Amino acid sequence: MKKLLLIIPVLGIINGTNAQTSSFTLTYNFAQVSSTTTPCTGTLDPTPTPTAVGLTSGSFVAVGTNSCPSTTGYFSFSGWGLGATNGDDVNFTGILDPSKYYEITITPQTNYELSFDSITFKSLRSSTGPRFWAVRHSVNGFASNIPAVSTNSNVTVISSGSDANAFKWATDTYTSSTVLCCFNVYPSLTQITAPVSFRWFAWNAESTNGTYRIDDVNIYGSATLATGVVKITHNINSHFILSPNPTNGGIVYLIPQNIKEISFVEIVDALGSTIYRNNKIDNSNKISINLDNFPAGVYFVRLGTPQNFYLEKLVINK
Repeated sequence: MKKLLLIIPVLGIINGTNAQTSSFTLTYNFAQVSSTTTPCTGTLDPTPTPTAVGLTSGSFVAVGTNSCPSTTGYFSFSGWGLGATNGDDVNFTGILDPSKYYEITITPQTNYELSFDSITFKSLRSSTGPRFWAVRHSVNGFASNIPAVSTNSNVTVISSGSDANAFKWATDTYTSSTVLCCFNVYPSLTQITAPVSFRWFAWNAESTNGTYRIDDVNIYGSATLATGVVKITHNINSHFILSPNPTNGGIVYLIPQNIKEISFVEIVDALGSTIYRNNKIDNSNKISINLDNFPAGVYFVRLGTPQNFYLEKLVINK
């Protein structure tokens, strides 16, 4: 089933300058990828690209892999770098190969600036597929892995060394179901006025026939259009505080920082679904949210004002 694109427009006027900020979720579901069509759909995803105000989204392309998808309806290819041994969960000899990746490019439209908040997606490996994967972006020349967050106990995040912020399947036997993972892009990607590319790398496969699959990729961010010399900025993580964070549940307090008017507060889970929203804010210095019914995991709290929105990660440990 096709996924819906979420666009929340926020309009404002500051010092005589008209500005518009729209948050976006770009969803890629690879619905028209085919491994069986003669010929197959190849390394470029033929599925129509998502649309959003202020940007042009490209199509996913596989580079350095085999030429045909391994599975219909997913972005899944083989041909990754080796470095793992069947049944060995400790010793890995491979390194990230910069010539093998999946890539997507997002282009700001004229007079727009983009800010990227986070990326979520599902991953799967075949029984001989890569054990490590990571995402990088073009703003720093694909020099380092984007900070990673694991929401699955079968997947670990490497904390140090050359593979820092890479994901690793904890055991070689874990291949039976997809895992959701996510990356926090902010604060490195704000006020983007040129095309930005994201690349998915995978390595330490047991066989060149092993596959790495992604699906349901969600890219979250905002686009700002401003006319005149003054424009709205969106400095995420600097306009409100969550306390306590991380939390074990109970009450968490949202403390605005120099914000006079609040339109809404919402909480989004790692799948991109809004699971809490409050449109009746009394604009007090402290807003309380009861988390007793929220399961453990990584969430994103979004605060909206008449001029902007702001985002903060929330971690619940139970």
